[in-house]
Amino acid sequence: MPGLSNVGRSRQVLPFWVVWPGELGQKDGARSVSAMISGCEPERGPIMHVDAIVGVWRLVGFQRRNGLTEVESRPANGLLFYTTDGFMSAVISYRDRGRFASQDYRGGTPAEAKSAVDSYLSYCGRYTLSDDTVIHHVEMSMYPNWAGSDQRRSALLRDGQLVLGAPMFIDGEEWTYELVWRRPE
Repeated sequence: MPGLSNVGRSRQVLPFWVVWPGELGQKDGARSVSAMISGCEPERGPIMHVDAIVGVWRLVGFQRRNGLTEVESRPANGLLFYTTDGFMSAVISYRDRGRFASQDYRGGTPAEAKSAVDSYLSYCGRYTLSDDTVIHHVEMSMYPNWAGSDQRRSALLRDGQLVLGAPMFIDGEEWTYELVWRRPE
């Protein structure tokens, strides 16, 4: 999940397209992750006002794309907070995170510690909006390279859901992430 800063990148993040098994080669079978969750295709457009995103959001689903060849989705949990005074916090973890054998907070084996880091991301700081982009001005992050950076996320609101997109480098490859958030009930 952690990646390199995307400061200075000007890249449009497009919806992900996936094809369910048995639909290969069928153009009609391809749907974006946001369409699968909401039941309709998103329309690109600016977030008009900060009030539209202020509050708490729960992760509904995420997907990442590697170029045009590999698409990956994994069950995950997440909370995203935007405050009226311009602060934000994001916490994301895989649902199937392994537990340490030890009850000691720092007692995990090297393999357990690596797995814990690889399956979790959290960061916080301030945020600003610019057209259809939310910029997270990261102050603290589990991934230390993000501290002091600006993380740009394409953003759209559709049917009560917030869809954020971002390019990231993972294991030396560039991936494009799409995360779909919904307000908790």
